[in-house]
Amino acid sequence: MISTQAAKSGRKRIHESPAARAAAYRARKTAKIEAALELAAQAPDPSELVDLKKQLLAVQEQLRISETKLERSRVKSVSSRATKGSAGKPLAASSTRMEALRKFYVDGAWPRPDDAKRLRVNTKKASGAATEILDVIKRLHFEMRDAMAGDMDALAAAATLLASYGSSLEKIQKDAEFAVTRKAVAQKKEHDERVSATIEEILPNVATRAADALALAEDLVKYESTGRDWLAKIRSAARGTPGVQNDFTLREAVRRKDGALLALLVAETKIEMPRRGRSFQYDDEVCWAGCWDDFVEWRAAQR
Repeated sequence: MISTQAAKSGRKRIHESPAARAAAYRARKTAKIEAALELAAQAPDPSELVDLKKQLLAVQEQLRISETKLERSRVKSVSSRATKGSAGKPLAASSTRMEALRKFYVDGAWPRPDDAKRLRVNTKKASGAATEILDVIKRLHFEMRDAMAGDMDALAAAATLLASYGSSLEKIQKDAEFAVTRKAVAQKKEHDERVSATIEEILPNVATRAADALALAEDLVKYESTGRDWLAKIRSAARGTPGVQNDFTLREAVRRKDGALLALLVAETKIEMPRRGRSFQYDDEVCWAGCWDDFVEWRAAQR
């Protein structure tokens, strides 16, 4: 039966029976095991180890180069989107931002630490909001994350940029506060020097300075109330304004008869009064704004 099937298929019979085929398989398996054991027992060839080591190092170097290229490509791809503005222009350096913020909040005529603080707080809040939204997107399914890759890059860039501005504004706020203090000290020093020079000018006699200051203050209070008609008459105007700004404070100091305070107030009154009198239009009438020279002239006329 077997020979008939073999003759029909055209194959040459190798084994006489299935038992002979199984015995041949076991013999081949035993021979392979013995050959492997003999090979394992042999000492390794140093030349082959050197070749294998060189091949391993070459593969590792190729992997390192590939990883480096991949990282550079990733950084370049992210930076091309995250470090440029909407118009494709590169973002400013940190030093440029500091210079711009300093010119606006510190170096102006009036330093503005409160505005810098408000912007710093709002910037920190905005940076935190962008970071929070980015964290939410990162928790989504990978398919949705891939679809929102552009948003993630934009949010990461915005969070980084706003955090950078917030850090810069912390320094700007401190500089603005220091500038305000320095400006106030300088103005106070300038004002005190000007008051001292004015006291020496209008009250030159140190021995009688307190009495002279009292008399001058009394005349200033009187001039503010009664000098209006005199100014209108002498300047040919419809009405006159003496221009004594702190007459109420002068009146209180006259009542207390504090010589040192009166000298200070009189000097400040002279500083605050206009340097020159001038005419101005009010309700279709020509009026006159008085000055210190007008007060001196009025005082001389009263005597």
